[in-house]
Amino acid sequence: MKALANIMRFTSNKAGLCAVILLTLCSIAGAEVGTFRPVQLSRVPEVLTMIADQVRSNYERIRTWEGQVNVKRHAIYDGPDAEHVFKMYTNEKGEPPQMIVESSESRIQFRTDLKAGLFYSKNDRQKPPQYTDFETGKDLGTKLDAGYRVSIVTGECYLHSSSNIIREGSSTRRIAFKEEPPKECLPCELPSVFDPRTLFEIPEPVWKTFPQILQYISKYGKYAVGGHALKVEERIEANLIEYRVRIPAKSSDGNLILTTKTFSGAKGYNVTLAEVTDVEGRLLKRAALDYTLIEGALLPNKTVSEHFGGKNGQRNYEKTAYLENMRINRSIPHETFTYKNLGLRNGDKLIDSILGKQYIYQNELLIPEGTPKQSL
Repeated sequence: MKALANIMRFTSNKAGLCAVILLTLCSIAGAEVGTFRPVQLSRVPEVLTMIADQVRSNYERIRTWEGQVNVKRHAIYDGPDAEHVFKMYTNEKGEPPQMIVESSESRIQFRTDLKAGLFYSKNDRQKPPQYTDFETGKDLGTKLDAGYRVSIVTGECYLHSSSNIIREGSSTRRIAFKEEPPKECLPCELPSVFDPRTLFEIPEPVWKTFPQILQYISKYGKYAVGGHALKVEERIEANLIEYRVRIPAKSSDGNLILTTKTFSGAKGYNVTLAEVTDVEGRLLKRAALDYTLIEGALLPNKTVSEHFGGKNGQRNYEKTAYLENMRINRSIPHETFTYKNLGLRNGDKLIDSILGKQYIYQNELLIPEGTPKQSL
């Protein structure tokens, strides 16, 4: 019931899919076209189960997943946050602006073996982030550099390196690190690790949360938090069927919030829009997703995430991600998830905090530090 507790706080094969769609069309015949209408309470278990089954069936078609993500990000900082950014990351002196805009772009190469729990990401920032005075539009400069960071996660270790050059006496080298892996990697919330499972809401996907909501309804008669009940609606427009599900919950700070998700039949009943509001209807977060069909599975190919809550409730964060060159279910070489794929060059160092040792990278081998040069 962990997933249900979290909620309280904050396709099958083609023939099966056709059968589900036909059953749904028959059951909603006569409903008003183009308008979201409440689903009869007796049909709520049928609808939520169908959505969960379709989303899970689609996801389970994916064994390996690789591609590229182009990310554009804008964030607005105000008050103490603006002061911190001003002092830490900009070149300006004097009084900090009331509000600072941070703009950045990056490109992520990722390769993931979902079944084996193996993740590779190269997060490449080709130019430094830009900091701007929100009021005047003045460029504040930046202390940050362009560069890249490589991260690898396996069941045995977490490997990471960056393009940063470290000076040690008369020599310069890159330094990579090998550390203990996270105890739980659902998803892997580590710096620069791109985990595509989050696009399907893992670790709390609908095929996990919806059945637990239905169990709660079966036991208590309804699902409600703070006087706000679960709401399930449907809309038919031409041959398109969409469902909208509003789930009340308590946020981590104890406030009541409402999460509303739209599931489109045209996209395999995957979520296409998710919005979080307070009970007064003020928008707090919004995420929109689009999908493309690749090798029999629907994969997200564009996501837009927005946060609200600045002065007058304006948007203070936006991230747009385009997923390209995606492939699934292809064999990925084992070395993809080893130190050999960290981008190291001869002479670079790897610090192994698991064994408490340090190595020098030489011709794709790790040589214990201190080994005589003639042995390298």
